[in-house]
Amino acid sequence: MRLKRGRPTRLVSARAAQLQRLHHALEANPVDLRELRRLSLTKGGFVNEAMRRQIWPKLLGVDMSQAEECNQLCGEHDFEQQVILDVNRSFWRFPEGIRATRRAKLRSDLTECLNAFLAQHRSLCYYQGLHEIAAVFMLTSDQRSAHALLRTLAACHIADFLSPTMRPVTDLLEFLFPLIQTQDDELYQFLRRSGVLPHFCLSWVLTWFTHVVDSLPTVQRIFDACLSSHPLFPLYMAAALVVQRRDDVLQTTCEYSAVYQCLNNVPPNLDFEACIASAGRLIEEVPPKRLCMSGAAGHAIEQLVCVRSFAAFQKAVEARNLVCFRGSYCSVEWGRLHLMFTACFLLHCSVTFMVTHQTPRTPCSLSRLQILSQSCQAVSPGLACGKRWGKRLLRGSQRSLPSSEHPC
Repeated sequence: MRLKRGRPTRLVSARAAQLQRLHHALEANPVDLRELRRLSLTKGGFVNEAMRRQIWPKLLGVDMSQAEECNQLCGEHDFEQQVILDVNRSFWRFPEGIRATRRAKLRSDLTECLNAFLAQHRSLCYYQGLHEIAAVFMLTSDQRSAHALLRTLAACHIADFLSPTMRPVTDLLEFLFPLIQTQDDELYQFLRRSGVLPHFCLSWVLTWFTHVVDSLPTVQRIFDACLSSHPLFPLYMAAALVVQRRDDVLQTTCEYSAVYQCLNNVPPNLDFEACIASAGRLIEEVPPKRLCMSGAAGHAIEQLVCVRSFAAFQKAVEARNLVCFRGSYCSVEWGRLHLMFTACFLLHCSVTFMVTHQTPRTPCSLSRLQILSQSCQAVSPGLACGKRWGKRLLRGSQRSLPSSEHPC
């Protein structure tokens, strides 16, 4: 008897095809980050936790072999009490059906992870919702991985959330309605008439939707897209979610409290896969650069740390990807790295000799320093330490020259 091909068979084949594409991108030398970012917005994303444990660190340029144990990093910080309060409210919605002992262990590990992170970065401020992002990382992988990923996110994607005030976030939310207007003017006009403010989606953006989604696989799917895209992607996804619910919103009484309640209650059966795809199209139609050109409000967006640092962050990730392949250094890239350190050492020796022996800084000696500095930049453009150090030394040397002796 011949079996008919049904929907389950098609789903399995689509999943297998997606896994094959992901494996192909991971096995490329270097890892094909562009393909991984593209696949994150296609149906299924990174498919399962095993793939996510491999891909998420690659997308952030994190070398998991260098990850540190949290219990060795814990120390005092200003937010210990708030961390305890938030962690004690976690792990109720997911994972489902866990025992009390397992929940207690997860909370203990999460507290340790957050305390290690905040003790290491005392200049950063904890915000309510950071524990939910860390919890997803920990449930997908382990405590060490969660800490390493959180540290990298703090440098770019969530840097503005960790500032002393929420002003950067409120400035960001002002662009929610203009984004909605580009997709559905009728819905936009309705929201404006109701007087509702975009603060209803604050928790969506701050927690990458973990606060309003009860399914761990769905949250992980959202993380696939957020980790692969621009730091403003959660805002685009919030706009896509509101547009997807246009019928529910337009059937509501056009009044602040009614509209706010409708928008704030995200239905559990919402199609987040379609939401991610819509957000991906929206960010292509209205890229963040276009938002930055929107007058005074656009200037506020442009000043966000995540916006200013994203291009450099991506370059650093790609450079690390060139150096590191499957957790081990390639011999060719290790050679380039060795040359960079050699050039830095020679530059250091030259300047130290000149300072110690009070050697006159002539145009000729400065030219040699410039060559060494350029070598530091050329052999490894992805590692900014040599470039930054070389330029700083050159500036200090050039300042001490009389104007008549300056090589330029």
